[in-house]
Amino acid sequence: MSYKQLQHAVWITLLILSLQSCALLEKDTVDARHKIVVSYETAQTTTGDAIFQIVKEGKDLEVLSDALSSRIRMPQDLPVVFKDLKVYNAYYNPQEKNITMDYWVIAYFANALYNMTPLSDEDLIEAVENISTFIALHETGHAFIDLLSLPALGNEEQAADEFATLQLLQTGQGDKALIAAITFFSMYYQNQNQQPGTNVIQYSDEHPLDIQRYYNIVSLIYGSNPAKYEFLVTQGLLPEARAKRSEYDYQEKTQRWNEALADYIR
Repeated sequence: MSYKQLQHAVWITLLILSLQSCALLEKDTVDARHKIVVSYETAQTTTGDAIFQIVKEGKDLEVLSDALSSRIRMPQDLPVVFKDLKVYNAYYNPQEKNITMDYWVIAYFANALYNMTPLSDEDLIEAVENISTFIALHETGHAFIDLLSLPALGNEEQAADEFATLQLLQTGQGDKALIAAITFFSMYYQNQNQQPGTNVIQYSDEHPLDIQRYYNIVSLIYGSNPAKYEFLVTQGLLPEARAKRSEYDYQEKTQRWNEALADYIR
């Protein structure tokens, strides 16, 4: 090989290595750059401010968001913005690619829970934090389905519930948020079921009925660790007939989500 040929071969090798390094750098940069970003806008109303003061001090949602961001690659940041809108809603916007959390919807849930079962101030604050965490993770499920173009996972509302539940269970720190969620769904269903004229609204909504959401979530909780959550059956919170297939349900849904997210796990 002549000197000129050797020089050319070295140049080609360096070019290939350079391109490979750039590709790795680009991947690392994308992985490190994109994350779930939680922020809280200052509230302008008394109700909004009461929730604002609670959720901005709570760190569970931010810890969970950081954990998800470090585990799942995203094509862009996912803003989760708490706002004082008085629209009683929380939603993912597929056009703007962000999640809006209205302080008022959290206040509504907390107030409904308080009216159904008296809570101390400390318990109410904890309920607000837990409810907001579950709702935000539910909406994050919607966001991931869109941002990552995930395959159909059945009813999207139910899939988003599954995502939130599985993420909270897998962190090992989500028990309180899940208990808050199932307590609300159970009590809210009982309360709504006593109100005339509500069935048409419930049945026509895209969300599964609250009592169905309750049993689906409780079944996943129990199925994740039957020994730990045996009280859910012994205290009558989950029928034995459903509990018999809870482990399978948990494993099947965990596998389904793992397969859907496989290409995006860091």
